[in-house]
Amino acid sequence: IKQVNYRFRVGGDDMDIRGTETKDVTFTKRGTEIMPVHIRFQPKALPKVAFKTLFKAKKTPFNLNGAVVVAAGKHNPEDLNINFATTGTLQD
Repeated sequence: IKQVNYRFRVGGDDMDIRGTETKDVTFTKRGTEIMPVHIRFQPKALPKVAFKTLFKAKKTPFNLNGAVVVAAGKHNPEDLNINFATTGTLQD
């Protein structure tokens, strides 16, 4: 994996977290790797989001969007760009 970017939003505009990783990460055939991701967010939103997580999880929406670049290798001759997106509520 060459690059990861994502944006995680909770409660509309209550909390907006952006993450980026540009360091190359290589995975073994069967295994896991720890992948540090640098994030940016405003900590002032934490109390409001914590309250909603505990007491209003069914009604609090989230949205996760991002992109991953998988480097060219043995089974893929070119870099592969993967976009992902999911939405739901905090209860999900």
